[in-house]
Amino acid sequence: MAETLKLRVVGENKMNCGGCERSVAATLREIAGVENVHADRTTQEIQVWVGDETPALEEMQRELAEIGYEVEAA
Repeated sequence: MAETLKLRVVGENKMNCGGCERSVAATLREIAGVENVHADRTTQEIQVWVGDETPALEEMQRELAEIGYEVEAA
């Protein structure tokens, strides 16, 4: 059963364009267990659909930090 996790960009760097949204989504899709991602630059929210193998929040935070985004659970 798929579950939806919500994250919010909270750091100094924000998603400002479609390219930012695509970079965030592509980065998270590389993590095992992530099935789909929707990143929204207007709300700074990221929805992550995960399957049975739910990735740890810390792993998602680490991967996004590597591309310049600080996130927390929303």
